[in-house]
Amino acid sequence: MLTLSPSQINTFLKCPRQWAFRYKEGKRIPPRAAMTLGGSFHKAQGYNYQQKISSHEDLPIKEVQDYYVDAFDKAKGETLWLSDENPIEIRDGGLDMVECYSQKISPKVQPLYVEQPWRLSIKQETRDAEPFEIMLRGVYDLIEQQDGGYALRETKTTSKGISGVRTDDARQVAYYLMALEQKEAKIDYIIRYKTRVAINSCPIKLNPQVGNFHAQQAIEIAK
Repeated sequence: MLTLSPSQINTFLKCPRQWAFRYKEGKRIPPRAAMTLGGSFHKAQGYNYQQKISSHEDLPIKEVQDYYVDAFDKAKGETLWLSDENPIEIRDGGLDMVECYSQKISPKVQPLYVEQPWRLSIKQETRDAEPFEIMLRGVYDLIEQQDGGYALRETKTTSKGISGVRTDDARQVAYYLMALEQKEAKIDYIIRYKTRVAINSCPIKLNPQVGNFHAQQAIEIAK
């Protein structure tokens, strides 16, 4: 059975040649600055939330920032830097993002699961043959306690203003919700402008029509 991830689907829809280069030919593409910053930010928040599952308390912001710096410095050597990019300046700019998130979002969140793997089987019935089936898999950022139940929460870092959920993110979260059998989630966009950091928390809902569209899209890509 063919296995895909939401990131593979997004990459294919953007550029099939890039998908083939990375996933079919197995050629590794060095991360750019934004990916290194975003990945280090996620690791730092995961570090805090993992211990908060049992402690119910956030770590000191300075400790989370130190973890972020360590993660960034470890990834720095494998990053493809442009000639006008200063790794230290970019790293230090991320400290403000960690501080902003830790002050405005983390205190409101009580995590149940952090970086939780998931799988989703999608089938397409056919008249003359066995059903065509694929497996989607990925990792949830965060599942939090909410109103006596639980809810999915994702975090994205960006340097561009966000007025609503981006198309790629909506597709990704739709698969997450289908696997979790939930209808609603929230995406926290951490926006790093030149002189400040802002957060835009965007709710997202999944209805059956949208879910079916994304499921069929995954099937067609797999074929």
